[in-house]
Amino acid sequence: MMIRTMTLVGALAAMALVGCNNGRSSDQASRARENLQDTTKNAQEDLASAKQNAADQVNDARQNLNETKQDAQKDVNETAQNGQQEIQEQRQDLNQARQNESATGGSGVAMASQSGTVLGTLTDMDTKSLTIKDSAGNEVELQRSGSTTVTQDGRSVSADQLQKGTEVRANYKVDKNGDKWAESVTLEAKPTTTP
Repeated sequence: MMIRTMTLVGALAAMALVGCNNGRSSDQASRARENLQDTTKNAQEDLASAKQNAADQVNDARQNLNETKQDAQKDVNETAQNGQQEIQEQRQDLNQARQNESATGGSGVAMASQSGTVLGTLTDMDTKSLTIKDSAGNEVELQRSGSTTVTQDGRSVSADQLQKGTEVRANYKVDKNGDKWAESVTLEAKPTTTP
């Protein structure tokens, strides 16, 4: 557009000069000058408008670029913050698991420092618990876990050796819920059968 405008200005200027040289009237020369001035003015306005449009486009592009940068930085910051929060939660979970592991000694059953021993007759039992009646007539229910050991005469024996009526000695720990967990059960004497 600018080249075409400049070409037009040049052509008009040439015509004006040629017209003057050919002896045309001064009136025609005057009109040619006015046309040349108008064309020059229009060309300058077109050029200024084109420059302004180009500057506006550059400014718009810069503004869009800055907004895009800000959005990208915001996304990066949010992602980093979420990642840090997730790492912190995983660390807390790991610490909690370690604390639970310490509290349970790896058995999955939380043990407190309270412990005891009961000596008496086995009155009831199943795969998860056993009940022992002591000499005072009190019944003590003990929970069993995979780590509960059963011995007789200093040797490990199968839990199948436990029978109702057997005299036993059981060592236990009390967990934070107050449940008693058998650590070891020793067979003292087998039940007597009367003929």
